[in-house]
Amino acid sequence: MSGDVIKGPRPISLHFANSQKIWDQAAEAGVKALGLNIWHETLEEKVEEIRRALNTVEAKSAFSEAVQRKAKERKEAFIAGVNTYISRPYSRPESQSIISKKIGCVTLHDYGGDGAPILLVPSLVNPYYILDLMPGRSFAMFLKEQGYRPFLLDWGTPGETETAYGLSVYVEQRLEPILEHVTAFAGHAIPVIGYCMGGTLCTALAARNPLLISKLVLLAAPWDFGTAKPLAGRQNTIEMLALIQRLPAGSDVGVDLLQTFFTNVDPTLSDRKFRAYNEGKYQGKEADFFSAMEIWANNGPSLARAAAVDCLRDWYRDNKTYLGIWKVGGQPIRPENITCPVLVAAPKGDRLVPQESAFAFLVDLPNGVKQEPPSGHIGMVVGNRAKAGLWEPVTEWLKG
Repeated sequence: MSGDVIKGPRPISLHFANSQKIWDQAAEAGVKALGLNIWHETLEEKVEEIRRALNTVEAKSAFSEAVQRKAKERKEAFIAGVNTYISRPYSRPESQSIISKKIGCVTLHDYGGDGAPILLVPSLVNPYYILDLMPGRSFAMFLKEQGYRPFLLDWGTPGETETAYGLSVYVEQRLEPILEHVTAFAGHAIPVIGYCMGGTLCTALAARNPLLISKLVLLAAPWDFGTAKPLAGRQNTIEMLALIQRLPAGSDVGVDLLQTFFTNVDPTLSDRKFRAYNEGKYQGKEADFFSAMEIWANNGPSLARAAAVDCLRDWYRDNKTYLGIWKVGGQPIRPENITCPVLVAAPKGDRLVPQESAFAFLVDLPNGVKQEPPSGHIGMVVGNRAKAGLWEPVTEWLKG
């Protein structure tokens, strides 16, 4: 695995053909945007300050030219940052796991040791190793250090069989046999940790297999897709479904198409972080971490077409999870059907899965436990505050 190729969005050049016209259109759009309250809540005061300042500008043409110059500077800094990143080779260290079992495209990684087995289930989207990213930033290795024997599931790239799998079949034909394998190895029920979309799938696993799961941990796992603070990309659901329907028959949903969905979370993120890279913000181990995250975020397996449709239609569009009508193997999956202790961890600042969405799972579980990591959706599991903010509290709860 190499860090010298970026498969994500490419730089976009900006061209202002008519300064005055652009200014007028931008001003009009800005007023409308302010009326629609599309700004992030933390920016409202700053946006109002800018609006007042713009109303006092008289030399609109000169202002537009200044904007053009600044845009050009940022574009050039962004491109320089990308080039600097590409020129710095990086390879992710080999995992300290062995292959325990393979079922179709799914691989189960065993981290060994004499500890109590625990199953980790990442999202179907992006590479599995976000839970074992690199030394010092591996939740799996931390759990091993705390006396567990982690088993980490890798969903893999859909093969000839899985390409027709919907979410229900993934749970029945892939996730449940993996759970049975680990519990047979342990000789008893085991704790299960599910991250993001993997956590939502694990709710079905727990509801359908109450005797095999001793405790359930859900990390930023979406449940209510109709929250006031929308899940990122929800507004693009209809368009994404239409795009998927136009794919050639038998094809999966590739990572590039999936990226268009998740880029909506923060469209300017790539620009900001690569300009920061160009300014020397990331050095040494931090540069390695930056590379590891870029490789993880811009690569990964494709998603089975039926699974993608199920996710967009049944979850994002119809909110079947929260309404109690999402079914796996014909069985409605509802929180009240889960008998084991449940902990839901959800950061307040998560822009991909709103905290309200994740915590909604606990509405019908009065004995469920909430935990609020200090970081965002990804930072909660690999960031600088992941150990103190998530790993240690989760481990303490598991042992309690």
